[in-house]
Amino acid sequence: FGRIAGDTVGDYRLTFDPSQWIAPLNHVFRFDTAGIRFSITPKLLTVTAEDKIKTQGAAHPLFTVRYSGFVTGEDENNLTVQPTAHTTVAENSAAGTYTDTIKVSGGVASNYSFVYVAGTLTVTLKQIFDVVWEDTVYVYVYDGAKHAPKASITINGGVLWLEVDSIGPNARPTAPYNVKVKNPSDTIELRYASKQFTIVPDTVKVRARDTSKVYGKVEPAFAFDADKTLVAGNAFSGSLSRVAGDTVAGSPYAIHQGSLTAGSNYYIDFVGANLSINKAALTVQADPKIKKQNAPNPPLTVSYMGFVAGEGEGNLTTLPTVSTTATQTSPVGKYVIE
Repeated sequence: FGRIAGDTVGDYRLTFDPSQWIAPLNHVFRFDTAGIRFSITPKLLTVTAEDKIKTQGAAHPLFTVRYSGFVTGEDENNLTVQPTAHTTVAENSAAGTYTDTIKVSGGVASNYSFVYVAGTLTVTLKQIFDVVWEDTVYVYVYDGAKHAPKASITINGGVLWLEVDSIGPNARPTAPYNVKVKNPSDTIELRYASKQFTIVPDTVKVRARDTSKVYGKVEPAFAFDADKTLVAGNAFSGSLSRVAGDTVAGSPYAIHQGSLTAGSNYYIDFVGANLSINKAALTVQADPKIKKQNAPNPPLTVSYMGFVAGEGEGNLTTLPTVSTTATQTSPVGKYVIE
Protein backbone atom coordinates (compact mmCIF):
# COMPACT_ATOMS: atom_id res chain seq x y z
CA PHE A 1 0.00 0.00 0.00
CA GLY A 2 0.95 3.63 -0.41
CA ARG A 3 -0.61 7.08 0.11
CA ILE A 4 -0.93 10.44 -1.56
CA ALA A 5 2.26 12.50 -1.03
CA GLY A 6 2.28 15.23 1.64
CA ASP A 7 3.76 16.01 5.07
CA THR A 8 1.53 18.73 6.50
CA VAL A 9 -1.45 18.25 8.76
CA GLY A 10 -4.37 16.64 6.94
CA ASP A 11 -5.90 13.38 5.60
CA TYR A 12 -4.23 11.52 2.74
CA ARG A 13 -5.98 8.78 0.64
CA LEU A 14 -4.39 5.27 0.56
CA THR A 15 -3.21 3.86 -2.77
CA PHE A 16 -2.12 0.43 -4.00
CA ASP A 17 -0.59 -1.18 -7.08
CA PRO A 18 -2.49 -4.44 -8.15
CA SER A 19 0.53 -5.58 -10.10
CA GLN A 20 2.32 -6.06 -6.83
CA TRP A 21 -0.24 -8.65 -5.67
CA ILE A 22 -0.42 -12.35 -6.80
CA ALA A 23 -3.65 -14.17 -5.95
CA PRO A 24 -3.80 -17.98 -5.22
CA LEU A 25 -4.97 -20.27 -8.02
CA ASN A 26 -8.62 -19.84 -8.84
CA HIS A 27 -8.77 -16.63 -6.67
CA VAL A 28 -8.91 -12.93 -7.46
CA PHE A 29 -8.06 -10.05 -5.08
CA ARG A 30 -10.51 -7.22 -4.78
CA PHE A 31 -9.32 -4.12 -2.94
CA ASP A 32 -11.58 -1.40 -1.53
CA THR A 33 -9.83 1.67 -0.01
CA ALA A 34 -12.88 3.88 0.03
CA GLY A 35 -13.10 5.85 3.29
CA ILE A 36 -9.67 4.78 4.46
CA ARG A 37 -7.28 7.70 5.05
CA PHE A 38 -3.82 8.31 6.38
CA SER A 39 -3.98 11.27 8.80
CA ILE A 40 -1.24 13.68 9.98
CA THR A 41 -2.31 15.55 13.14
CA PRO A 42 -0.79 18.84 14.56
CA LYS A 43 2.28 18.40 16.72
CA LEU A 44 2.19 19.80 20.22
CA LEU A 45 4.40 22.88 20.63
CA THR A 46 5.03 24.12 24.16
CA VAL A 47 5.52 27.88 24.47
CA THR A 48 6.80 29.02 27.86
CA ALA A 49 6.88 32.65 29.05
CA GLU A 50 10.33 33.38 30.43
CA ASP A 51 10.51 34.70 34.00
CA LYS A 52 11.40 38.39 34.35
CA ILE A 53 12.69 40.72 37.08
CA LYS A 54 12.11 44.45 37.20
CA THR A 55 12.52 47.30 39.67
CA GLN A 56 9.48 48.89 41.28
CA GLY A 57 8.18 51.79 39.21
CA ALA A 58 10.31 50.92 36.17
CA ALA A 59 8.84 50.17 32.79
CA HIS A 60 8.05 46.53 32.10
CA PRO A 61 10.88 44.57 30.49
CA LEU A 62 10.48 43.00 27.09
CA PHE A 63 8.57 39.78 27.64
CA THR A 64 10.01 36.81 25.75
CA VAL A 65 9.15 33.14 25.23
CA ARG A 66 10.99 29.89 24.58
CA TYR A 67 9.79 26.95 22.50
CA SER A 68 9.89 23.19 22.90
CA GLY A 69 8.62 20.70 20.31
CA PHE A 70 9.60 22.02 16.90
CA VAL A 71 10.19 19.43 14.19
CA THR A 72 13.88 19.22 13.37
CA GLY A 73 14.91 22.11 11.16
CA GLU A 74 11.96 24.33 12.04
CA ASP A 75 11.65 27.26 14.43
CA GLU A 76 9.31 30.17 15.27
CA ASN A 77 9.75 31.53 11.76
CA ASN A 78 7.68 28.59 10.50
CA LEU A 79 4.66 29.78 12.49
CA THR A 80 1.92 31.74 10.76
CA VAL A 81 1.62 34.08 13.78
CA GLN A 82 4.13 33.95 16.61
CA PRO A 83 2.66 33.95 20.13
CA THR A 84 3.35 36.92 22.41
CA ALA A 85 3.80 37.31 26.13
CA HIS A 86 2.17 39.98 28.30
CA THR A 87 1.22 40.62 31.90
CA THR A 88 -1.67 42.04 33.84
CA VAL A 89 0.67 43.37 36.55
CA ALA A 90 0.75 47.20 36.53
CA GLU A 91 4.07 48.97 36.05
CA ASN A 92 3.72 50.74 39.41
CA SER A 93 2.83 47.59 41.36
CA ALA A 94 4.41 47.01 44.75
CA ALA A 95 7.50 44.90 45.14
CA GLY A 96 6.76 41.18 45.23
CA THR A 97 6.63 37.92 43.26
CA TYR A 98 3.78 37.66 40.81
CA THR A 99 3.57 33.96 39.93
CA ASP A 100 2.17 32.88 36.56
CA THR A 101 1.24 36.45 35.65
CA ILE A 102 3.20 36.52 32.41
CA LYS A 103 0.74 34.99 29.98
CA VAL A 104 1.28 33.71 26.44
CA SER A 105 -1.28 33.76 23.65
CA GLY A 106 -1.93 34.45 20.00
CA GLY A 107 0.07 31.73 18.24
CA VAL A 108 -1.25 30.50 14.89
CA ALA A 109 0.20 27.54 12.91
CA SER A 110 -1.22 24.91 10.59
CA ASN A 111 1.10 22.09 11.70
CA TYR A 112 1.32 22.80 15.44
CA SER A 113 -1.09 23.03 18.31
CA PHE A 114 -0.01 25.23 21.20
CA VAL A 115 0.44 24.57 24.88
CA TYR A 116 1.09 27.79 26.81
CA VAL A 117 3.01 27.93 30.09
CA ALA A 118 2.84 31.14 32.14
CA GLY A 119 5.92 32.84 33.64
CA THR A 120 6.63 34.76 36.87
CA LEU A 121 7.26 38.49 37.18
CA THR A 122 9.35 39.59 40.17
CA VAL A 123 9.26 43.26 41.21
CA THR A 124 12.18 44.39 43.38
CA LEU A 125 12.59 47.53 45.47
CA LYS A 126 14.61 50.43 44.06
CA GLN A 127 18.07 51.08 45.46
CA ILE A 128 18.37 54.52 47.02
CA PHE A 129 21.56 56.53 46.59
CA ASP A 130 22.51 59.84 48.21
CA VAL A 131 23.78 62.43 45.75
CA VAL A 132 26.98 64.25 46.64
CA TRP A 133 27.44 67.75 45.23
CA GLU A 134 31.07 68.17 44.25
CA ASP A 135 30.94 71.95 43.87
CA THR A 136 31.67 73.94 47.00
CA VAL A 137 31.00 77.31 45.36
CA TYR A 138 27.51 77.87 44.08
CA VAL A 139 28.12 81.29 42.54
CA TYR A 140 29.64 81.70 39.08
CA VAL A 141 30.79 84.92 37.44
CA TYR A 142 29.28 85.53 34.01
CA ASP A 143 31.59 84.45 31.19
CA GLY A 144 29.12 83.76 28.39
CA ALA A 145 29.20 79.99 28.90
CA LYS A 146 26.82 77.51 30.46
CA HIS A 147 27.92 75.82 33.66
CA ALA A 148 27.20 72.25 34.74
CA PRO A 149 27.56 71.68 38.47
CA LYS A 150 29.05 68.31 39.38
CA ALA A 151 27.25 65.63 41.34
CA SER A 152 27.90 61.93 41.88
CA ILE A 153 26.83 58.78 43.71
CA THR A 154 28.85 55.86 44.98
CA ILE A 155 27.64 52.62 43.44
CA ASN A 156 29.25 49.19 43.66
CA GLY A 157 32.29 50.74 45.26
CA GLY A 158 32.88 53.23 42.44
CA VAL A 159 31.94 56.83 41.72
CA LEU A 160 29.28 57.43 39.10
CA TRP A 161 29.12 61.00 37.80
CA LEU A 162 25.60 62.12 37.13
CA GLU A 163 24.13 64.27 34.41
CA VAL A 164 23.12 67.61 35.90
CA ASP A 165 21.04 70.42 34.43
CA SER A 166 23.34 73.11 33.07
CA ILE A 167 22.75 76.72 34.02
CA GLY A 168 23.27 79.98 32.18
CA PRO A 169 24.69 81.50 30.26
CA ASN A 170 23.06 84.78 31.35
CA ALA A 171 23.58 86.34 34.75
CA ARG A 172 20.71 86.12 37.22
CA PRO A 173 21.99 87.61 40.47
CA THR A 174 18.57 87.84 42.12
CA ALA A 175 16.94 84.72 40.61
CA PRO A 176 19.11 81.63 41.26
CA TYR A 177 18.91 78.62 39.00
CA ASN A 178 17.32 75.54 40.60
CA VAL A 179 19.45 72.61 39.48
CA LYS A 180 18.11 69.08 39.05
CA VAL A 181 19.99 65.81 38.72
CA LYS A 182 19.00 63.39 35.98
CA ASN A 183 18.43 59.81 37.09
CA PRO A 184 20.74 57.48 35.13
CA SER A 185 18.43 54.46 35.57
CA ASP A 186 14.86 53.72 36.49
CA THR A 187 16.14 50.93 38.73
CA ILE A 188 17.51 53.36 41.31
CA GLU A 189 16.24 56.33 43.26
CA LEU A 190 18.32 59.45 43.84
CA ARG A 191 18.02 61.30 47.11
CA TYR A 192 19.34 64.85 47.26
CA ALA A 193 18.55 68.34 48.39
CA SER A 194 17.92 70.76 45.56
CA LYS A 195 20.73 73.26 45.06
CA GLN A 196 20.50 76.83 43.87
CA PHE A 197 23.28 78.14 41.68
CA THR A 198 23.72 81.80 40.81
CA ILE A 199 25.51 83.49 37.94
CA VAL A 200 26.46 87.04 38.90
CA PRO A 201 27.40 89.78 36.43
CA ASP A 202 31.05 90.21 35.54
CA THR A 203 32.66 93.60 36.21
CA VAL A 204 34.02 95.80 33.44
CA LYS A 205 36.04 98.89 34.33
CA VAL A 206 35.07 101.88 32.23
CA ARG A 207 37.31 104.94 32.27
CA ALA A 208 35.95 108.16 30.76
CA ARG A 209 38.35 110.29 28.70
CA ASP A 210 39.11 113.90 29.62
CA THR A 211 37.97 116.30 26.94
CA SER A 212 37.52 120.00 26.32
CA LYS A 213 35.71 122.50 24.20
CA VAL A 214 35.79 126.21 23.42
CA TYR A 215 33.19 128.37 25.12
CA GLY A 216 30.06 128.55 22.98
CA LYS A 217 31.01 125.65 20.72
CA VAL A 218 29.11 122.37 20.23
CA GLU A 219 29.50 119.84 23.00
CA PRO A 220 31.95 117.03 22.08
CA ALA A 221 30.92 113.37 22.25
CA PHE A 222 32.12 111.81 25.48
CA ALA A 223 34.35 108.78 24.93
CA PHE A 224 35.52 106.03 27.26
CA ASP A 225 37.84 103.02 27.42
CA ALA A 226 36.92 99.55 28.79
CA ASP A 227 39.40 97.14 30.33
CA LYS A 228 37.92 94.11 28.58
CA THR A 229 35.97 93.10 25.50
CA LEU A 230 32.38 92.13 26.20
CA VAL A 231 31.31 88.57 25.39
CA ALA A 232 29.66 88.28 21.98
CA GLY A 233 25.99 89.19 22.20
CA ASN A 234 26.61 91.91 24.77
CA ALA A 235 27.19 95.59 23.98
CA PHE A 236 27.43 99.00 25.58
CA SER A 237 24.44 101.28 25.22
CA GLY A 238 23.42 104.67 26.56
CA SER A 239 25.78 107.62 27.00
CA LEU A 240 27.91 109.48 29.50
CA SER A 241 26.70 112.71 31.05
CA ARG A 242 28.30 115.67 32.82
CA VAL A 243 27.60 118.21 35.49
CA ALA A 244 25.55 121.10 34.11
CA GLY A 245 27.30 124.37 33.31
CA ASP A 246 28.67 126.25 30.31
CA THR A 247 31.04 128.88 31.65
CA VAL A 248 34.78 128.95 31.77
CA ALA A 249 34.63 129.97 35.40
CA GLY A 250 32.77 126.78 36.36
CA SER A 251 35.17 124.55 34.42
CA PRO A 252 36.12 121.74 34.69
CA TYR A 253 32.84 119.83 34.77
CA ALA A 254 32.82 116.22 36.03
CA ILE A 255 31.84 113.52 33.51
CA HIS A 256 29.59 110.84 35.04
CA GLN A 257 28.38 107.38 33.92
CA GLY A 258 25.01 108.75 32.92
CA SER A 259 22.87 106.14 31.16
CA LEU A 260 25.82 104.06 29.98
CA THR A 261 25.25 100.33 30.56
CA ALA A 262 26.79 97.07 29.40
CA GLY A 263 23.59 95.10 29.89
CA SER A 264 22.43 92.83 32.69
CA ASN A 265 25.49 90.57 32.42
CA TYR A 266 27.93 93.25 33.56
CA TYR A 267 28.49 95.64 36.41
CA ILE A 268 30.31 98.84 35.39
CA ASP A 269 33.15 100.05 37.59
CA PHE A 270 33.19 103.65 36.42
CA VAL A 271 36.12 106.05 36.59
CA GLY A 272 35.09 109.61 35.77
CA ALA A 273 36.82 112.39 33.86
CA ASN A 274 36.41 116.12 33.24
CA LEU A 275 35.20 118.46 30.55
CA SER A 276 37.17 121.70 30.41
CA ILE A 277 35.67 124.78 28.77
CA ASN A 278 38.29 127.09 27.34
CA LYS A 279 37.87 130.79 26.63
CA ALA A 280 36.65 131.77 23.19
CA ALA A 281 38.92 134.12 21.20
CA LEU A 282 37.48 137.67 21.03
CA THR A 283 39.07 140.11 18.55
CA VAL A 284 38.90 143.76 19.62
CA GLN A 285 39.68 146.15 16.75
CA ALA A 286 40.30 149.85 17.43
CA ASP A 287 38.16 151.92 15.05
CA PRO A 288 40.12 154.39 12.80
CA LYS A 289 39.53 158.10 13.49
CA ILE A 290 40.18 161.40 11.64
CA LYS A 291 40.49 164.91 13.21
CA LYS A 292 41.74 168.36 12.24
CA GLN A 293 44.92 169.76 13.64
CA ASN A 294 44.36 171.68 16.89
CA ALA A 295 40.87 170.10 17.23
CA PRO A 296 40.18 167.98 20.30
CA ASN A 297 40.71 164.23 19.85
CA PRO A 298 37.46 162.42 18.96
CA PRO A 299 36.12 159.67 21.26
CA LEU A 300 38.08 156.49 20.62
CA THR A 301 35.93 153.36 19.99
CA VAL A 302 36.45 149.68 19.23
CA SER A 303 34.69 146.95 17.23
CA TYR A 304 34.33 143.30 18.36
CA MET A 305 34.51 140.03 16.44
CA GLY A 306 33.98 136.64 18.11
CA PHE A 307 31.16 137.06 20.57
CA VAL A 308 29.04 133.91 21.12
CA ALA A 309 25.61 134.43 19.55
CA GLY A 310 23.44 136.68 21.67
CA GLU A 311 26.31 138.13 23.67
CA GLY A 312 28.05 141.48 23.42
CA GLU A 313 30.30 143.88 25.31
CA GLY A 314 27.74 143.92 28.10
CA ASN A 315 28.88 140.40 28.94
CA LEU A 316 32.45 141.58 29.54
CA THR A 317 33.53 142.05 33.10
CA THR A 318 35.81 144.96 32.15
CA LEU A 319 35.60 146.75 28.83
CA PRO A 320 38.82 147.10 26.85
CA THR A 321 40.22 150.66 26.50
CA VAL A 322 42.07 152.37 23.65
CA SER A 323 44.46 155.33 23.56
CA THR A 324 46.68 157.22 21.17
CA THR A 325 49.84 159.31 21.39
CA ALA A 326 48.22 162.04 19.27
CA THR A 327 47.23 165.19 21.15
CA GLN A 328 45.16 168.22 20.19
CA THR A 329 48.22 170.10 18.94
CA SER A 330 50.02 167.17 17.28
CA PRO A 331 51.30 167.87 13.76
CA VAL A 332 49.46 166.51 10.79
CA GLY A 333 50.16 162.77 10.39
CA LYS A 334 49.07 159.22 11.23
CA TYR A 335 49.07 158.03 14.81
CA VAL A 336 48.47 154.57 16.25
CA ILE A 337 45.31 153.96 18.29
CA GLU A 338 45.86 151.04 20.66
